[in-house]
Amino acid sequence: IGHRRAYGDAWIDANMSAGSIVIDSEFKFTWRVPDTTHVPGDYLYMSNPPDYEAKAIAHGTTNRVWTGENTIYEGGDKYSGLGLLHESEADLREDLRNGYNTDTGESMTAEDARERIRFTIHSFIVISPKAS
Repeated sequence: IGHRRAYGDAWIDANMSAGSIVIDSEFKFTWRVPDTTHVPGDYLYMSNPPDYEAKAIAHGTTNRVWTGENTIYEGGDKYSGLGLLHESEADLREDLRNGYNTDTGESMTAEDARERIRFTIHSFIVISPKAS
């Protein structure tokens, strides 16, 4: 954070190799992690397509719980969240696809789901030094 404030995003982008994370204990900062890199402990939100809500309402679904799923990445392609434990990314996507199809009355294919249902929020864990 300190280096981002001092030097700006352009400096961070120019001085960091893609796909890396560096926690610097001397200067107390963390490099950013690209969205495609998940580290155990990361928070991710997998979203159904934006049209889910409107189509579910039009279909008469009153309990629209499949907008998306909050998860914590455990490592090894396993995610846990509210109501799910140790699911793979593919299984999580399938849960959301099934919810989409049930709530909207449509039939999204598994192939379409791979394109339309994806992680839309990724917050990585930042380790701060222990206060003295």
